[in-house]
Amino acid sequence: MNLDADLYSPRSIPMESAQSFAQKLLPQLGWGKSDSDEVVLDVGCGPGGTTKNLILPLFSSSSRIFAVDAMPNMIALAKKHNSSPQIEYSVANFEDWSVLERWKNQITKLVSILCFHWLKDQQKAFHNVYHLLRKGGEAAFFFALRSTFHASVLEMQNSPRWNHLFNASTISTLLRYLIG
Repeated sequence: MNLDADLYSPRSIPMESAQSFAQKLLPQLGWGKSDSDEVVLDVGCGPGGTTKNLILPLFSSSSRIFAVDAMPNMIALAKKHNSSPQIEYSVANFEDWSVLERWKNQITKLVSILCFHWLKDQQKAFHNVYHLLRKGGEAAFFFALRSTFHASVLEMQNSPRWNHLFNASTISTLLRYLIG
């Protein structure tokens, strides 16, 4: 799926739920209560707003945050609008181990907000999580369990009858309809 990064904004995700996850649930799990240096990976960072505004404040100033997204246009927007000396944005398909291997056994905290439900091979993605985490590392996921819209889009995108209609323009039109 190739989303138009300019249309993707905090309005396009349930921001209140994402804020509650990052600002309430993660601290309840002990995230952000340590002064230790963490190596954090944000999977599916999109344009970087949640990385910079919700995840970064949880960690000490000496922690390092890596943020990845499969779409280059999202990473370009993240670097342009949500840069920070502590955050390194990279293009990476989380289902492709070859692009993730550089972080093998290094990640102390892995977080993903509204990404994993879009992955085609979730089993492979969770396998990658396991291999990225350092011993004692932790992962937290916020994803949709059920969504009629999501299920419909995936079904049509994977259908030989309809998949030719799913290009960047189609997705942009859908997003305009959804986010107004």
